[in-house]
Amino acid sequence: MDTELIAVHELLPEKIFVEGGSKNIIETLKREYDSFVPDVTTSKGRKEIASFSAKFSRSKTAIDKIGKELKDKYQKMITPIDAERRAIKDACDKYRDLSRKPLTDWELEQKRIEEEKKFLGDWDEAIRYDQLFNREREIRAKEEALRIAEEQRLENERKEKERIELERLQKEREEQIRKDAIERAEREKKELEEKAKREKEEAELRLKKLAEQAKIDAEIAEKKRLLDIQAEKDRAELEKRREIERIKTEQAEKEAAEKVRIEKEAAIEEARILNKKHRESVEISAVTDFVKNNLDIEISKLVVKLISENKISNIFIKY
Repeated sequence: MDTELIAVHELLPEKIFVEGGSKNIIETLKREYDSFVPDVTTSKGRKEIASFSAKFSRSKTAIDKIGKELKDKYQKMITPIDAERRAIKDACDKYRDLSRKPLTDWELEQKRIEEEKKFLGDWDEAIRYDQLFNREREIRAKEEALRIAEEQRLENERKEKERIELERLQKEREEQIRKDAIERAEREKKELEEKAKREKEEAELRLKKLAEQAKIDAEIAEKKRLLDIQAEKDRAELEKRREIERIKTEQAEKEAAEKVRIEKEAAIEEARILNKKHRESVEISAVTDFVKNNLDIEISKLVVKLISENKISNIFIKY
C-alpha cells in the first residue's frame, strides 16, 4: 500500500523549489482530495479516512525533508559568502572612519577655534564653552573607543567562528582523504596485479613478434640498402645531366643577349645616320631658300648653322 500521495523519490528538488515549482504538486494533492469519497458510517470507512488524511502528513514530511536538504546544501554555500560580505563591510566601515578621522579632527578643531573667537570678549563664557567642548570631545573619544572595541570583539568572534568552521571542514576533508586513500590503495593494488599479469602476457607476445619482425626488418634493410645504392647512382647521373643543361642554357642566354645587343646598336646607328641625313637635307633646303632670296651662299650656310645650333633666339628649324 502507498504511504504517500506523491512518488517523492521521482521528484527533482531543483524543479520543485523554484517560483511556481509547487504548482503541479498542489494540483496533484487537490486531485487526490477531490477523488476521495469519505464514509463515516462504517468502521472500514473511518479507517480509510484516517489513513487517507495521514498520507498528506507523510507527503508533507517527505517533500519538506527534500527541501530542507536542498536548503542545507545552499546554506553551506551562503555561510562563507555572508562571512566574506561581513568581513568586507566591516573593513570598509573601519577604513572609512579611519580615513575620515583627520578631517573630522580638523573640523572639530576649526569649530573650537571659531567658538573661541566668538566668545573671546567674555572670558568666563569662553572657558565654559571650552570645557563643554573638551567634555564633548572626551565623550566622542570614549564612544569611538567603545565602537572600536565592539568592532574588535565582533571581529574576534567572527575569526573564532571561522577558525572552528575551518577546523571542522579540515577534519572532514582529512577523513575523506583517508577514506579515499584506502580505496585508492586497494584499487591500485588490484590494478597493479592485473597490469602485471597483462604485461607478462603482452611481453611474451611482444618477444615473439619482435623475433618475427627482426627477420622481416633484416630483409627489408638489405633491400633498402640496394635501393639506396641505385638511388645514389641515379641521383648523381641526374645531377650531371642537370649541370650540362644549365651550362647549355647559360651559353644560349649569353648568345641571345649578345645578339640582341648587336641588333640594338645597329638599329641605333642606322637611326642616327638617317636622322643626320634628314637634318642635312632640311638644312640644305633652308640654305637654298636663303640663296633664292639673294643671300650669299656662305652667309646662308652660316645662318642655317647658327640656327640649327640654337644660337639665334626665337628662330628654329623644323626637321
